[in-house]
Amino acid sequence: MGDNKDAKIDVIGSTGDATGLDALTLYEHLVNCDDRTIRSDIAKSLEVFGQAFRLYGPRSVFVSFNGGKDAVVIMHLARAALAKHCVDNQLSPDAHKLRVIYFLSRNEFPEIRKFVETEVERYNLDMQLHAKDFVSGLKACISGEAEERGEKAPHLAFVLGTRKGDPNCGVQKNFEPSSSWMPAFMRVNPILNWDYGQ
Repeated sequence: MGDNKDAKIDVIGSTGDATGLDALTLYEHLVNCDDRTIRSDIAKSLEVFGQAFRLYGPRSVFVSFNGGKDAVVIMHLARAALAKHCVDNQLSPDAHKLRVIYFLSRNEFPEIRKFVETEVERYNLDMQLHAKDFVSGLKACISGEAEERGEKAPHLAFVLGTRKGDPNCGVQKNFEPSSSWMPAFMRVNPILNWDYGQ
């Protein structure tokens, strides 16, 4: 892998051969990235995911996956980090699928929905689909998890594609509690410091 832009895309898995990589092989490719322009950002993102899986466990971490460019990058980073977490903790990867959440809007392009469904099947992801806006979907997800677990307020983390400079970012950090007007959860922002050229 060199310093060219195509190598960056291939190693993340958005295009090219990396889409066929198993998650642990993808992790190895990511940590061994020799592209100086993105190497430290990849390492930091994998570290943030590692902490999220350590603190919340694979069952309580949801990756927001809407099929957009940033969501695809985050999904592949999460796949890689979860594989590493499972190996390090002697967990069966088959028993710990990456959980993704998809908020289906009324105006969604059918091609986007098809892409999301294809990726979910390709990577054996555990998807929750909510045909609601973001906040209503989060409430439904958290309520469903509470009921399933028999807990009043389950400790959940939602991985988002927020970056510094985004209108909703403010002074968020890699781990940021939800706003007071939202349901209680931890926001995880693994690409917070990535720029838009990466």
